[in-house]
Amino acid sequence: METCAICCVIAQPTKAVQLACQHGWYCDECMKKYAESRLSAGDVSLTCPRCREPIQDYILKNFPLIREFLSKNILARFHDRSLKKAIATEPSLFNCPTPDCNFCVSLDDNEEPWLQNCPKCGKGSCLRCSAQPYHEGVSCQAHSLRSKSPRQQCAEVSIKTWMDKTGTKQCPQCRMGITKEDLSKQRTQETECHKMMCQQCHTRFCFKCLTVLTDTFTCGCTMDAHGFVNPVTGSFVAHLAEHAVAAPSNPSASSRSRSH
Repeated sequence: METCAICCVIAQPTKAVQLACQHGWYCDECMKKYAESRLSAGDVSLTCPRCREPIQDYILKNFPLIREFLSKNILARFHDRSLKKAIATEPSLFNCPTPDCNFCVSLDDNEEPWLQNCPKCGKGSCLRCSAQPYHEGVSCQAHSLRSKSPRQQCAEVSIKTWMDKTGTKQCPQCRMGITKEDLSKQRTQETECHKMMCQQCHTRFCFKCLTVLTDTFTCGCTMDAHGFVNPVTGSFVAHLAEHAVAAPSNPSASSRSRSH
């Protein structure tokens, strides 16, 4: 029997685990709740509750006890989120645009973006503009204009004009429109920093340069100690791993985002 380092309750044999970083023991219930909280905070990988060392995929696969503590749904969500992060940070990778299809394609610079028959969903599509079926012989822009009514085209122009006027940006992952709370100061850090978390896909990025940010990577546009505010829960989310234990009690130190 071991005492859980989180809840301080004695765990029965096979009901607690010590991680590869030698931190723990952690009981099964605390591990489940911790994993769910990290998903809610927008994390793309499961880490040690104490040192934030990522728990590698091979450990999750080869250590049955850890795998049994976490449901297949939790593991699948972490895997899907890490895949989306990899695609967002690698310009040559594209997801099949079919909803709920996570097939990934590598595309060379001069290669036609035509996914003729997705091995997973069987549909054909354009990897760049997500058109289904593929617009063979027509550019993405021409196809978009041709397939929309004059009213839709007018609405798009109006939205683009508003975005340019207010400085609204698009999430680098899902393309959702993102604004800060103070529209007049979006381009500066006078009242809010540039670290943003998308309300739709939870991607963490820099509002100024649109670089995707991770637990180990920073673009330098905002000081490393600044973190994010989860737009759903309002909770503070640290940026770099070494600042995770120094989260401020007041989330106003980071910028809040609004998705449109």
